[in-house]
Amino acid sequence: MQASIAVVVRFRSEAASDVLFAREWYDAQRPGLGDEFVQALEQVIDLVSDLPEASPEIAAGLRRALLG
Repeated sequence: MQASIAVVVRFRSEAASDVLFAREWYDAQRPGLGDEFVQALEQVIDLVSDLPEASPEIAAGLRRALLG
């Protein structure tokens, strides 16, 4: 049995700012939509942390996961 190793997911400061901006934008479209966006983002972050190899590697040491 292979042990799973969780990884730390890091955000650049620009990405963190983008998330805050996106949350506000989604809330302006429909109240509560920003919270749904953040919840979807948190689910993807958890997935990437728990199963990093589930996301394709787009450059050495860099993987991409899309919100669904």
